[in-house]
Amino acid sequence: MKKIIAFSTLVFILSGSALAFDNPVNPKHPGRGIFVGGDLGYGYYDAPTNNLVSSSDLNALAWYINIGFQFNPYVALEGGYLQFNGAQVAANNYAINAKVHGDSLLLKLIYPFKNKYSVFGKLGFMEMYAQTTGAGGVSSNLQGNNRATPELGVGGGYNLSQHVIAQAQELVTFSVGSLPATYSTLVGVRYLFNM
Repeated sequence: MKKIIAFSTLVFILSGSALAFDNPVNPKHPGRGIFVGGDLGYGYYDAPTNNLVSSSDLNALAWYINIGFQFNPYVALEGGYLQFNGAQVAANNYAINAKVHGDSLLLKLIYPFKNKYSVFGKLGFMEMYAQTTGAGGVSSNLQGNNRATPELGVGGGYNLSQHVIAQAQELVTFSVGSLPATYSTLVGVRYLFNM
């Protein structure tokens, strides 16, 4: 929790001097406000393996919802929830459902160009949860306590209007303890409420 508070404070300090930037895409539009978004796509995770557990279907439907504040056309702070659905591991010839999900806090740096296009990078943390359930009391070492893990992302967007942005992104988390590393490729939309 201390890491999240320190990270949030740093974002506000760095963005304070950046609030005066004009919007290079549309000078009449402030490029600032609260946003909400939703994404859908493909997810994959690296499950731990041992003599009882072997990798099986580690691919999953991934979905991501987020809310945040865009300070100007270049800097935003985003909180989100990512979940994988339909992933499985194999243990002792049993299929075990794996539930992998997490809450994110990300600093988003945006570079708008060519009127309606932008690219962005994200850096922050995900509080990740992973557990497995299966028949006959079979379990695996994928089960672990929730932990904060570093998260990175890259992507691009296209402004459909002043408020609606279509985007594609790749999000990656890193393995910590018994929790798996995750990879997601997502497409979605974001709506910006001007302020």
